[in-house]
Amino acid sequence: MSLLTSYEVSLVIGRQKLIPIWKILVVESEFFKTPSGALLVQWIVSVVMIVATPYSQSGFAVMMTLFTYGHSFFVCEYFNNLTRSTP
Repeated sequence: MSLLTSYEVSLVIGRQKLIPIWKILVVESEFFKTPSGALLVQWIVSVVMIVATPYSQSGFAVMMTLFTYGHSFFVCEYFNNLTRSTP
C-alpha cells in the first residue's frame, strides 16, 4: 500500500468520524492544501511499525497481525455505522 493511499484512507476515516481522533485527521494545510493531519498520523504509524518490527522474533508475523486487526476494526465499525443509519 502506498503512502498516498494510506493518508487518503486516514482522511476518509476522519471525515466519517470513525475514530476519536477524527478532528486531527481532517486538518488541512493552508499553504500546501494537503491533509496534514492524516499525513502526520500516517507518519507516526509508519515510524512505530518500522521501529517495532526488527525487535520481534518474526517481524512479518507482527506486521500481518497488526494489519489484519486494524482493518478488521474499521470494517466492523463501518458496518456498525451502516446498521445505525438505516431506518
